[in-house]
Amino acid sequence: EAASFLRQIVFAHMDCQSLNILTPSSFSSSSSSSDGGNDDGDDDGNNDDDDGGGGGTEEKERPVRLIDFEYASLNARAVDIANTFCEHCDMNNLAADYDEQYPSADAQDFFLRRYVRCADPSLAKRLDGDDDDDDDGDGDSSSSSSRWEDFLTEAREVVGKHALISHLGWAVWASAQQRK
Repeated sequence: EAASFLRQIVFAHMDCQSLNILTPSSFSSSSSSSDGGNDDGDDDGNNDDDDGGGGGTEEKERPVRLIDFEYASLNARAVDIANTFCEHCDMNNLAADYDEQYPSADAQDFFLRRYVRCADPSLAKRLDGDDDDDDDGDGDSSSSSSRWEDFLTEAREVVGKHALISHLGWAVWASAQQRK
């Protein structure tokens, strides 16, 4: 199921590196605590204790705005996600250390869970076990955990293979820039 989801053609940013992601320096929302701050103590605007399981915990997330769409195109979502993971390395200074900086499996899972929840809420519900097709109807959380685990394992593998496309694309870009 992950491969099918990740191979869907979507509008892809294709340059989601840190300089192209804007977040406000201060943020308050109606869901913030009474002092306008964040209760988890790390001042990043996110409720890091929530694993994205939809367990009723109210999240306080800062809005994000992407800029610089000059490389955007229709592409498989796996390519865009793989490129995002590659851009997670220190590409701004062209000093990437992929062994140290490429997102860990846990970091990839964190990102992928949230991505699925935003991009395809019905898929997230199926993975959570909240669908009408639940075989025994008991909403077994271990079954839900297993569904997510299987999905994320397959997703990391598919995205990892698509990272090669990201590298090839940027190699072609660099060659084209050198000819200018």
